[in-house]
Amino acid sequence: MNNLKTKIIHYLIDKGEVYSILGRSKYEIEPIPGRVIISKEALYFSQMYLPASGVNEQEMMATAKETIARLKQQYEGYLLPEPIAMLPTQLPFSAFEKRVEDTKGDIPFALDEDTVKPVFLQTAAEPHLLIVGQPRKGKSNVGKVLLTYYLQREIDEIGLFDGMDRKMSSYAGHELIRYIDQKEQIKEWIGSVEAKMKERETEYMDALSRGDVLPSFKPLLLFVDSLARFQQTIDASLQDVLAKLIKNTSHLGFKTVVAGNATDFTKGFDPLTAELKLVRHYIFVMKKGDQTLTNLTFTRNEEEIKPGFGYYVVNGSETKIKIPEAPA
Repeated sequence: MNNLKTKIIHYLIDKGEVYSILGRSKYEIEPIPGRVIISKEALYFSQMYLPASGVNEQEMMATAKETIARLKQQYEGYLLPEPIAMLPTQLPFSAFEKRVEDTKGDIPFALDEDTVKPVFLQTAAEPHLLIVGQPRKGKSNVGKVLLTYYLQREIDEIGLFDGMDRKMSSYAGHELIRYIDQKEQIKEWIGSVEAKMKERETEYMDALSRGDVLPSFKPLLLFVDSLARFQQTIDASLQDVLAKLIKNTSHLGFKTVVAGNATDFTKGFDPLTAELKLVRHYIFVMKKGDQTLTNLTFTRNEEEIKPGFGYYVVNGSETKIKIPEAPA
C-alpha cells in the first residue's frame, strides 16, 4: 500500500496511523466530514466534495438518503445496468434456484466464482462425470444437487449406488430411481440396461441406414457415490460390462456420475478404472494441485478448498465454483 503514488487520508482517531501513512506532516486533519490530506508528490490539505449538505454528519446522511429515494422514484421503470456481481457467503438451494433462469434442459449445479452466474453440466460434449475430493469436502452434496435437477428432467431411470454412510438413502423411494446396494441388485440393473441399450442400438442403426433423423434418447444414469465401495461390491465380469457400456453407449443415452477420492481413480488397473481414467469431465472439491487426473494451471500457494467450493473442469478448461447446499 505504501508504494501507491496517490493517497487520500481522512480523519483517523489514532494520529499515529496518519504518521505511519504520510510520515511527518505540517497539516492536522480535523474531525470534519470530507476534510482530507491528499498525498502525491507533495501534501495537499483539502476538502472533498460531499454527496449532500448538512450541518453535521447525521443531517448529511439523512439528506443523502432523501436524494437517493427521490432519484429512485424519478428513474423508476428505466432500464438499469446489471448490478455488480457479489458471491453470496451462504448459498442455500432455494436461493440458487432463484438465480437459475431458463436452463434449456441443462443441469445447473453451481455458481461461477467470477461472474456469479449459474454453471451447467456440459453433458452433450462429455456425458460422463467424475466428482473428486477428499472425505468431508462435499462430494455427496454435489451429488444431491445433480440428482435433484436430473429428477426434474425427462429421464429414463437412475441406478443409484450409495456410499458406506448411506447419504443418498433419502432418494431410494423415488419412482425413477433404482437403489442398487448389493451385488445381485447391481447385476440385475446392469442386465436391464444392456437390454435397453441393445433396443436403442437397433433403433439408432435403422434410422442411420434409412438416412432419417437420428433418434434422441432419455438419459439412463448410473450414479455411484463411492467408487471404492462400488469396486469392493462388484466382480471382474461386472467391471468389464460397465466399462463397455461407458465406452460404447454414451450416444444411446447412457451416462455415469462417479464420486470418489483422487486415489480411487488412479490406483486401479481393472477395465472400469481404466475407462474412468479416460473421462475429461470433473468436479473437484479439493485443491487442484493435489490431484493427478488432469493437468491444470499452476497456482502458487493455492488456498485450501473450503466445503462448498471447488473447480469444474471440462477438457482441461477450469472454472472456480461455489456449490449450493443440497435440499434436505
